[in-house]
Amino acid sequence: MKKFILIISLLGMALFLYGCNTSNDSDDNADPTSVDENENDSTPVAEEPSEENYDIIGVITSLEASSDQVNILVEGDITPDTSYDKASVRLDGKTKVYADQEAADIEDLIVGMTVKVNFEGPVAESYPVQAYANRVTMVPSPGKATTEGEPIEYEVVVEEEPSIEFIKSLRGFGLIREDDDYYYVYIGSGERNTGGYDIYVSNVAKIDDQVLITVSETLPNKDDMVTQAITYPYQIIRYSKDHGNQIIVQDYDGNFFDDINDETTESE
Repeated sequence: MKKFILIISLLGMALFLYGCNTSNDSDDNADPTSVDENENDSTPVAEEPSEENYDIIGVITSLEASSDQVNILVEGDITPDTSYDKASVRLDGKTKVYADQEAADIEDLIVGMTVKVNFEGPVAESYPVQAYANRVTMVPSPGKATTEGEPIEYEVVVEEEPSIEFIKSLRGFGLIREDDDYYYVYIGSGERNTGGYDIYVSNVAKIDDQVLITVSETLPNKDDMVTQAITYPYQIIRYSKDHGNQIIVQDYDGNFFDDINDETTESE
């Protein structure tokens, strides 16, 4: 009898130890990911990637604004990241405008500025194409800072100026005359071998005691039909003499124009 009880005891102990090992094995084989399910729920969502492809990248060569929308003409080159080289683009209150990763206003857009544009909706396949802009990104440039300061009102002089006949082949600017109220300033691109080139004043501002004139220049695209003759792109503006005659001229890439009056004086 004692022998039988001993056998039963040994058998019961064996079953107990087997049960413990089975429990430990199930814990060891548990799916490790199931333990952290709650933690996975708190994983932050990745940020939306920034735009890399654009429908067009180019310079604003004209801008027309009305009460409810703005129309800009953008001209550039077709690249692996763009689809068009020239586009008439419409913007309204729904268009997103950015400058250096920060939100900006449509009013910040000016002629001569480089922009990257994403279209939305159908594109009218005319030339230039016509489209609505979902997103416009302004490309910062060294010259952009020149638009800051006290704005100066100016007018473009359209009548012929005989005084520029001897300087129009030179690239630069010069104070060409004055009257009782205004200073008259010439800004020119110099001599060009063909047509298709242009230059125009985008902004005039008073910074300290200097009159800072910002200009934009356009070049013909390689497929443009241009006049096969020597041309002299220039523009003449006038502004009030109240602002003084300490003048600096530069383009949107930060390139300064030479004062033609200094050059002609040195050559005499």
